[in-house]
Amino acid sequence: MDLDDIFPITPGSTPSPHSNPKPNSNASTNSNANSTIANATTPKAKNRDPILDQLKQIRQIIEPMSAAIPILKRELAALSTQFNIFSKAMETALNPARCIFCDDGHDSTKCEQYSTSASKMQRTVELGKCIRCLETAERDHGCEEHCGECQQAHHTLLCWKQDLRPKELKQPQQTQGKEGGPKLGGYGPLKTRYRRSGPTPSRPYFHKK
Repeated sequence: MDLDDIFPITPGSTPSPHSNPKPNSNASTNSNANSTIANATTPKAKNRDPILDQLKQIRQIIEPMSAAIPILKRELAALSTQFNIFSKAMETALNPARCIFCDDGHDSTKCEQYSTSASKMQRTVELGKCIRCLETAERDHGCEEHCGECQQAHHTLLCWKQDLRPKELKQPQQTQGKEGGPKLGGYGPLKTRYRRSGPTPSRPYFHKK
């Protein structure tokens, strides 16, 4: 016979040592709190997946852009070169030729203010230009240009041989007219004509004696 049969357990009585004890309420509360904290601090896999997807998308966008940067630099350099060439061509087309000696609107070879090679040389030095290339630069900038006339270390416009060339004087040409007279200005041969104005005066009659 079992002890439970002899001493039956009534409500509110002390349980038998052979019976299962009830779990402690404090221990269950602590375990639930720990699981809640762990769930709050550790992100779940379903929460990490969207972040990883966004990072992958950003990486897919950045990598092609990084690879395209050197290509863009080369294209920008080529465009800059083309723009400089176009700007110089437009400036040359829009602005007339200017004399490098007097800055007037004529060619440098036809300057009347500085007509001799000595005056041109002096003006070049005054303007601080190189006597070899006639560009504004320092004297020792490594220019190796030389004269096309005498092969010396100066520009051709500054050569003394330019003074020996005779100036071409343009004179109006006279052409022969149809009647052999000189033709000036394309208006035909010169003709001297007299035209009487008013009535012709009557001639007096002389009577013979």
